[in-house]
Amino acid sequence: MDGFVVKGREVRLTTLINSKLGTGLALWLSRSLPGWLGYPVSRLAADLLSGRSRSSQVRALRANLWVVSGEQATREQLDQWVKQSYRNSARAIYDFYHHLRDHQRVLNLVEVDPSFEEVIEKGRSLRAGQVLVVPHVSNFDLVGRAAALRGLQMQVISAPNPPGGYQWQNAIREEVGIEITPASNEALRRALTNLRAGGTVLTGLDRPFDGSKYRLKFFGRPAALPVVHIQLALRTKLPVTVIGGAMKADHTYRVWALPPIAMKEMPDHEAEIVYNAEAVLSAAEEVVRQDPQQWNMTQPVWPEAMQMAP
Repeated sequence: MDGFVVKGREVRLTTLINSKLGTGLALWLSRSLPGWLGYPVSRLAADLLSGRSRSSQVRALRANLWVVSGEQATREQLDQWVKQSYRNSARAIYDFYHHLRDHQRVLNLVEVDPSFEEVIEKGRSLRAGQVLVVPHVSNFDLVGRAAALRGLQMQVISAPNPPGGYQWQNAIREEVGIEITPASNEALRRALTNLRAGGTVLTGLDRPFDGSKYRLKFFGRPAALPVVHIQLALRTKLPVTVIGGAMKADHTYRVWALPPIAMKEMPDHEAEIVYNAEAVLSAAEEVVRQDPQQWNMTQPVWPEAMQMAP
């Protein structure tokens, strides 16, 4: 079972966590609890969630990390990686919500590599559009808030049809000038307009998208992943830049940018999409491999691997 029963009706825990109630509770606890208590509580919550070995999210994360390991990780290694991934994610959530209104603390928590300073400066100057992509690593919400506070205004193309909790999170992101547009044709038109005006558009690239007709090689296995960033880059003749992030040993965060990846034009449009998307995914693999335990992708990127991972 992946949930619990309330008045005869099964409630999925993932649904509760992503609801307005779940997000509101996380926000209230994070804002209310001081660090000496908040961090242990977040760690306990992470251990409780990661210990639910039959839950779809834990099984998906386990399978994803197994593929990242080259399909070599043992049961014991995966147990530890899943637990640590949840701990990292829980700490990141606490940091984000706890310091939400303390802008100086947000800035102090994020070390900006010179490569990402260039991204911020280019975005501020509006010299040319930027297509940015980020895998779900580290504290991408806190990093994004720090970037916005440094002057990087951007449009973020998020998952379509967000549940109540995500809508609340998106409203928080918009407080610092980040424009959140759930994926749609209208969002793509808006992104093209922004890019042609020298703006910055950011989206994820590693969340599985069942509606994709493309099966892209990612860590050696085909996966149904989004290609909107490739479509935008080809339409505007812009490169794609992969953004990396990591929690450091002192529990602060670092953000950097990989070298921009120029798009290769090809006569066959589908082959063109696949070639360029896989080139960008290869760069994203480099970010994830640096510390797989900071990749908290709890949706099945490779559904078949859920039956194969130990």
